[in-house]
Amino acid sequence: MADQNQKPNVPDWLKSLFVRNDLVSARDEPEPGRKGFVITLCILTACLLWFAFSMQETYLQMIEMPVEVTDLPEGRALLSLPPDHVRVQVEGEGVQLLRLYYNPPTIPVAVSTDTESQDMQLIVSEEVSSVSIQSVMPRTISMPTDDQMSRRIPIRSRIAVRTAPAHFIVGDVVIRPDSVTVTGAERIVSGLDSWPTERLVMPDVGDTVRTTVPLADSLGGLLHFDTPTVEFYANVQEFTEGSRSLQVRVTDAPPNRRVSLDPSSVTVRYRIPLSQFDEAAASEAFVAFVAYDQIRTDTSGVLYPQLDWPDNLNVREPRITPDALRYYNVLGAN
Repeated sequence: MADQNQKPNVPDWLKSLFVRNDLVSARDEPEPGRKGFVITLCILTACLLWFAFSMQETYLQMIEMPVEVTDLPEGRALLSLPPDHVRVQVEGEGVQLLRLYYNPPTIPVAVSTDTESQDMQLIVSEEVSSVSIQSVMPRTISMPTDDQMSRRIPIRSRIAVRTAPAHFIVGDVVIRPDSVTVTGAERIVSGLDSWPTERLVMPDVGDTVRTTVPLADSLGGLLHFDTPTVEFYANVQEFTEGSRSLQVRVTDAPPNRRVSLDPSSVTVRYRIPLSQFDEAAASEAFVAFVAYDQIRTDTSGVLYPQLDWPDNLNVREPRITPDALRYYNVLGAN
């Protein structure tokens, strides 16, 4: 007879079901890095499967497609440009829509002399056959044309040079070329009297400026120019203050008449380029004067002297002290 106190032989696999987890040996636990790799691999596999099945589904999607004008008849020009893009609502499988979304085709729109309007839904349907075209916005595009003409017109500067303190522009600013040949629709070109540069402001300029400035493109590509840019030049120099004491002359007086001025001399202060300071200080052609005609027509007894200097001197902001003179002893007057 078997011993009643003998314990039954329980298989190891069955015992493992009832063993507490915290009693399992540490060597039986999977390595943390391996466990994370397995979880990541499962997630990536699930995402790929989801993406693959999703791409086989049918979707509606709005896609922007660029527009290109083609077949413009020789001797004609556009009066207005079509939109850069059309918005197309398409229906198709996900993989086809994805390809269209990231690589949309360019839609060619041929210019016709028979009709100005083009049916964009028809044109897009011919260009895109892999999906179903539901709608196109705008549905039609109008491209009116006119006879092409060319004309040369002046360039209008929109360039502003703001000089630094004690600096001035010497001479005229120069724009080369000063005119441009414009080509486009006759109804547009015939109404132009000039064409502007782009707007440019240069602040605190303390030296000569040489720069290239593009012409404005305010009509959005309807016009073509023989040059897209102009060269701009401005001679900016630093000025200093000069001062001279000048005897006031009476000009154009009759030989038998003499006029005494009180005072007979004035002090002139002015700004002059540093390079011309010595020349302005020594020039005999730098004079103060009053014209005899002022005396003939004066009723106040006061004259206001004027200044004259050589054309090559860039005199700025002249100030005369005193600015008014008395006169008397007009001899030999009628």
